Amino acid sequence: MSDHDFAKGLTQYQDRAAGSVLGSLIGDALGVGPCWYYDLDALRRAYGGPIKGYVPAKPGRYHEGVPLGDVSQTGQCQQLLLESLVARGRYQEEDYIRRLELLLDTLNGEAEGGRYTEQPMLEIWHALKVAGKHWYDEDFPSLADTSEAAQRAALIGARYHSDLMQAGLHSAACARLTHGDPAIVTASTAFGIIIGALVAGTPLDGSLGERMRGLIKQRQLPFTHAVLAEEQGQGLSPPPPSRELPFPDVFLGMGWWIQAAQSPHIRVEPPEAVAQVYGMACSLTMLMPAAFFLAARYADSFERPVMAAVNGGGNNMARAALTGALCGAHLGLSAIPKRLITGLKDHRRWLNDAIQLARDSG
Repeated sequence: MSDHDFAKGLTQYQDRAAGSVLGSLIGDALGVGPCWYYDLDALRRAYGGPIKGYVPAKPGRYHEGVPLGDVSQTGQCQQLLLESLVARGRYQEEDYIRRLELLLDTLNGEAEGGRYTEQPMLEIWHALKVAGKHWYDEDFPSLADTSEAAQRAALIGARYHSDLMQAGLHSAACARLTHGDPAIVTASTAFGIIIGALVAGTPLDGSLGERMRGLIKQRQLPFTHAVLAEEQGQGLSPPPPSRELPFPDVFLGMGWWIQAAQSPHIRVEPPEAVAQVYGMACSLTMLMPAAFFLAARYADSFERPVMAAVNGGGNNMARAALTGALCGAHLGLSAIPKRLITGLKDHRRWLNDAIQLARDSG
């Protein structure tokens, strides 16, 4: 039962699309204050026990001075994309780049130059401002293995949930603006597609990966596949793998992470310890498995998995953003507690934009 009427008048698909967008921003904002504590005892001492909502950054920490309920710089990049998607009604890369450049103009190339600037944005700033490179130069994007592109892909997936091929193509294009590692581009693209699939009504269960592979076999996603032994004789002739058509292993992994979370034989206690199982640092390959695990373990809740992601320490900000996107995509805006929505800085603005994106998505 929802404790608010923010989703009133939305279809079930629009509810989930808006939920994914706002859920990701809320997850990011919840993690801003307590971000990057790798000593979990120190994290608990700093906040007097488990974190249950928005908390400020302590003096001397990375996001000191960021207003309570506001987002990180990665969250700002998501908000710029959201504004672009709403203003243009679709993903228009030139418009998004223009908005990103306005943000980059406010930075000075140092980590502390704005809200704490992570490695990909630092490298892009130097490429543009110092090296004189351009967005589509081959060596322009960062080789960092971080989650920013996946977080942006969540918005694209929500917008294009009715056309997963377009969700994938636009997610990949947006990822390549900032990330040059093919594995990170592939994983970010897959995340956007999964968000779209969940919004469209695909269940968050252990068969998710195989469902996506089935769509790939039908040439409905920008991926290719191997021909398995049991598929011999079916006349399959998939195109060879390439940067544009990678193998679907990351989708299969998503299904396995969900299976692990829902298996009666596998328990991680307390649930936030999954961050230590998969890794607490900034790599997308550590953050994404934990996000799927938590979203699947508490498949009927938005708050429990997102707060577990926050209390897991390390880069809890990105982990919670990915978890929030997943939970919002399969549960909807109506499942997000009112206090978490209204606690987001400028919540009415971002709520309205999320709802408009959802309406544009069909």
